[in-house]
Amino acid sequence: MPAQFHDGFDINDECYSISAVEHPEDLFDCARYNLMPKMKDKGCKRGYTVVFRLSNDQQLIMDRLYTNNRGNPAPAINGVIPTPLKNPAGDLFYRNINLPITYTGGIVVTTEIISSVVANAGFQPPINFKTVLELIFEEGICIKQDDLSLLAKIRRLEKKIADRKNGQNGISINKKKLLKVAAKTAVFGYESEMGMDEETIRECYDLSYRSKYDMYFYDK
Repeated sequence: MPAQFHDGFDINDECYSISAVEHPEDLFDCARYNLMPKMKDKGCKRGYTVVFRLSNDQQLIMDRLYTNNRGNPAPAINGVIPTPLKNPAGDLFYRNINLPITYTGGIVVTTEIISSVVANAGFQPPINFKTVLELIFEEGICIKQDDLSLLAKIRRLEKKIADRKNGQNGISINKKKLLKVAAKTAVFGYESEMGMDEETIRECYDLSYRSKYDMYFYDK
């Protein structure tokens, strides 16, 4: 299970990655737009990548969408017909959708990923980035922005200390177990995702606050 392509978020012409969403089902759902994507690349298991932006008046806007529709005719979104474009999500590209989204809740956006702590499975947690911002929306309007970059740095240091304390020779017990299972998988050809159990796999792909935000920032 490789690392996944994150959705994007543009603020003042700067590109961020969406690393956690308080209510993922309310932010974006392909079925709502009559799309039925399937995985085209292991790095984009969902079959889509959407990019949002924040307008000058703080309105949440769906701006671009990369996806596929299993070879079926592609529907228009807010009057926009997709153009053919080969990408990890598929062969459809919706440009300048300019669709206001009435989302209520938090979205954590990040940039400047730290290569030394990159997770090689699923979506990266917010603490793996130098810049971490939480945006709070009410009916699609951003009413608050908090810079959590310093807190993310503190949590990285705490995690590093905990890993050293619980591991041997710099390798945590959990990681050693994972490597052992992965080796067994490679030898015997078992079908699995690096030997992870189903709950761990779900958490890797889960962008909700429960698994990507609360766990790292407030579960103390």
